[in-house]
Amino acid sequence: AFVEHHAPRPRGFAVLAVPAFAQPSRGVPLTDDEFRQIGEQGFGLRGNSRVWSTEWFNGELLFGTAQNFLCIVRSGAASNGSENPELPVDCADNLLDNDFRARIYAYDPVSGEVKLRFVSQTVTGLLSDGTTVNVARDLGYRTMAAFVEPDGTKALYVGTFTSLDLPQPPARLLRSV
Repeated sequence: AFVEHHAPRPRGFAVLAVPAFAQPSRGVPLTDDEFRQIGEQGFGLRGNSRVWSTEWFNGELLFGTAQNFLCIVRSGAASNGSENPELPVDCADNLLDNDFRARIYAYDPVSGEVKLRFVSQTVTGLLSDGTTVNVARDLGYRTMAAFVEPDGTKALYVGTFTSLDLPQPPARLLRSV
């Protein structure tokens, strides 16, 4: 089951669009007129800087996101260690003060609404100096697959992303219940 959570008002720059029709491609390129915007500004959180996965499940299009991932990139922790201060993102001075909890959103094609369905929990991480900090359990939801099991049960499997640069547990595989 997904945990219902209400996001604050939108601000930021992320945009998502989906085809305005539900017919399969016939090999003809799509045009701008065949898309309509369904979400903007990080689905209400500017820090939603990545939609890493999508999957249709139970009549909704789900989006797995990464929250404030660009703050990790900007700090140099996600690359070769070189900082990139030019990225236009709002980040806390202390990297670990950013909210990195990954999220799953659901788009209902009938109502046209996008709702937050799941937010990663926080866990206690251990820094190299022995102090503890609260960190996101999951930094992002990189993969999703809907599956019908042999007994007919529909399940959504979600692959998570974590970083060796943050004091958090390893990645895991989630399954809907």
